[in-house]
Amino acid sequence: MTDNIIFDTEPTLITLKDEISLRISDKYRLEHTLSVANECLALADIFALSEYEKKQIAISALLHDIAKGLSPDEFKALDEKYSVGFTDDDFASPAVLHAKAGAKIAELEFARYADERVCKAIEAHTTGGENMSLMAKLLFIADYIEPTRRWDICKETRSCFYSELKRDGADIFKVLDRTVIKILDQTAKHLEETGRPVHPDSVKCKDFILKTIE
Repeated sequence: MTDNIIFDTEPTLITLKDEISLRISDKYRLEHTLSVANECLALADIFALSEYEKKQIAISALLHDIAKGLSPDEFKALDEKYSVGFTDDDFASPAVLHAKAGAKIAELEFARYADERVCKAIEAHTTGGENMSLMAKLLFIADYIEPTRRWDICKETRSCFYSELKRDGADIFKVLDRTVIKILDQTAKHLEETGRPVHPDSVKCKDFILKTIE
């Protein structure tokens, strides 16, 4: 499910896509990964990223879920092996562990593809973070709204996001920031309803963006 021509013309991405396809055994997760990459590339065009930046955001998307599905013991073993630096807040919100772990795997096992900006985007793709780069924000949103997401709230967010981007006179960067906050709020509401904590990085992310768009 790769629709963007860059996957057929950029040797680095072709090679990485093949490596990821062998490493991610879960069919839905692989489909999601490729869909996030295509979503990122579509957004890269809207936000006028350079050709180099397009390649980097595609790399971040292809690697963003590389650690998804590991067990708690496997995350702990990975921390011992690579010094990931998990915090108590991370373990209190186990759904976010794969982001920080994925960033470290990208840094150490995929160093020929992933630079520091790629790793930072991967690390922030679940919780968000302070002072996110444009690439990190695009990955964060693409992960939530890509078309294989089955939940109505994701579909509604996707529809609203693209509608706002297309509105005459829209400041697309403010639309981007508002959408990041919207996703953070929706996630926080779901976590609170299910008795789970909101990760501090999400709170910091929202506070930082609110200060910059006031």
